[in-house]
Amino acid sequence: MALADLVLAVKPPSAPNAAGPLDRKADVERALNIALPNEIYELALMYGSGEFGNEIEVLNPFANDYIDKVNMISKCYTELKVAEGDEFIPYDIFPKMPGLYPWGTTSNGHCMFWLCKDHPSSWPLVLLRSGEMLFQELRMDVTTFLENVFTKPTPCVLWEVEWQSTYLLGKGFSPSVNC
Repeated sequence: MALADLVLAVKPPSAPNAAGPLDRKADVERALNIALPNEIYELALMYGSGEFGNEIEVLNPFANDYIDKVNMISKCYTELKVAEGDEFIPYDIFPKMPGLYPWGTTSNGHCMFWLCKDHPSSWPLVLLRSGEMLFQELRMDVTTFLENVFTKPTPCVLWEVEWQSTYLLGKGFSPSVNC
C-alpha cells in the first residue's frame, strides 16, 4: 500500500492538525460537486495539515480553508487559461470535466493536480512548473509520488534532481499550527 510506504519514508505527526473527522468527506464532496480519490482522505487522516519537506503542501480536505483553496487555485488557472489560451494551458480546469483539480502546491508556486476523468481512483497526476508553464502527467497516486520524492531521485518538471536531493530526500513532515 502506497500510504504505508510513505509513512515509513516520512513519519507522520503524533497529533496531526485538522485530521478528520472522516464524516466531513460527504460535506466536502457535496460542496464541490465531485467525488475525490479516497487516498486524499487517508493521507489527511494520517498527516493532517502541514508541509512535506517544508516544500510541498498537500491540500487537506478536513481543513477549514480547503474549499476556499481549491476554488482560489481553480479560479486563478481558469482566468489564466481564458487570458492566454489553450496552448498556454492545454487542459480544462475544475469545475470543468475533464479538468485539472488541485491537490497540492509547492513553496515555489508550482501546482500539483489530478486530471479528473473517469473514476477518481484512476486519475493521473499533472504537475505544473508555473513559471515556464511546463506540464507533466504521471500515472501514479499522490502517496506513491510523495514516497518517491522523499526516498529517491525523482526527475520531474517541478525541480532538478540535484535540488531535490539536497532539499527533499530524507526530509520530514512539519504540521501547520493554524488549520
